[in-house]
Amino acid sequence: MTEDLGIDIPTTFKFMGQTWQVKPGTTREMGQDLGQCNRDEMTVFINPAYPTQTIVQTLFHEIVHSWEITLNMHLTEDQVDNLATSMIHWFKENPEFIAVLLQENEE
Repeated sequence: MTEDLGIDIPTTFKFMGQTWQVKPGTTREMGQDLGQCNRDEMTVFINPAYPTQTIVQTLFHEIVHSWEITLNMHLTEDQVDNLATSMIHWFKENPEFIAVLLQENEE
């Protein structure tokens, strides 16, 4: 877990057999970008200069980009952002489904 972003989030995630890193980016490297998804390094960079809510939204936005890259989907930024926002909202409104997914993995 990393607290370098002002919140405690995992430093890695797995998708389709790939392990991605989650790291804070520097304002110098990122400028005004909220986040970046680097396919070559399999790393999501998050700009820590923003409020927690923005960091969470950006994290999920960049996770959707990692899916897009892995699945060769060619989504627009609006599509990526809409999917990320929907995912956050859905899991917050329906947390019991996380337990269903975790049960499935235990079998």
